[in-house]
Amino acid sequence: MVKVEEVRIDDGKGSWRRKGVSIAEKRLVSIEDSFTFNVPGDYLSLLPQGLSPEFTNREVAEAGHLRRSQATKLTWFLKKVGVLQVSGKVGNSYLYRCPTDL
Repeated sequence: MVKVEEVRIDDGKGSWRRKGVSIAEKRLVSIEDSFTFNVPGDYLSLLPQGLSPEFTNREVAEAGHLRRSQATKLTWFLKKVGVLQVSGKVGNSYLYRCPTDL
């Protein structure tokens, strides 16, 4: 876990998402915490507590007080390392669950 400072310039050339503001530089301010993951099951500690056995990105975001985009990135990563599986869909949202063999 780190704190980063961004230097932004309103030059009109940046992303439309930032309304034309460019990021000129990113600086590491401090390292707040570190984690060690020895086995794939250790990654489950990144998920917020209190989730049901099957959950959506929205539920991860609400339980962890995250933005939806952060929850989506978290579930994508956990799926890639093999600690989450897609178990179905509810509307347009994927349902995720943890495999039983972890």
